[in-house]
Amino acid sequence: GAEDAKKLIRALVDRADGKIGIIAGGGVTVQNVRSIMEETGVSEAHGTAGRVTIKSKMAYRPDPPLFMGGEKWNTSEVEFSKKAISARRVFEYVSEMKSASAPRRK
Repeated sequence: GAEDAKKLIRALVDRADGKIGIIAGGGVTVQNVRSIMEETGVSEAHGTAGRVTIKSKMAYRPDPPLFMGGEKWNTSEVEFSKKAISARRVFEYVSEMKSASAPRRK
C-alpha cells in the first residue's frame, strides 16, 4: 500500500544520496503531496495536479452515439467531454510542494 511505497521511496532517496533525483508519482494529489515529500525526502513529485473534466456544450447527440475514436471503451459521457488543466489547481499543488519541509538526508 501507500505506506510501503513511502518506505521504498525513502530508501531510494537515501541510497541515491543526492547523485540522482527520485521523483514521487502515482496517486500524488494536492491533498497528500506535502506529506509524501516530507516523509520520503523527495524534492519533486509528479501528479495529476490540475486535470479537470469539462462537459461539452455540443447539443447534437445522436442515439446511438457516433464515436470519434475509442469506440471499444468510450461512453457517451466520455465522448462529450474533454480534459483540461486548471491553473488554480496547479497553483495549489505547487504551493503545497513549496510548503513541505526541506528533504531530509541520512
